[in-house]
Amino acid sequence: MAERWILGVLLLEPHRWHDLQQIVHLEDFRDPTHRRLAETYWNHQRDEGEPVFNEFIDSLKEAELKSLAIELADAVEEPNFG
Repeated sequence: MAERWILGVLLLEPHRWHDLQQIVHLEDFRDPTHRRLAETYWNHQRDEGEPVFNEFIDSLKEAELKSLAIELADAVEEPNFG
């Protein structure tokens, strides 16, 4: 659940990554799909800077990651996340 929340928040509030990446690492993501999305996100932040949500979604090559990213962002926006 924490992995999902972290990724969802980062997708909507990319400025939080700079502080978060100092304490949360890719190895902390146990779910393989979450880890792939996190790795893609981390790389984007390092190589291109803060992503714009729609552009980041469009850049994802795997349909599974696109669906997951949209699902996580939607879940974080819901008042009863969790």
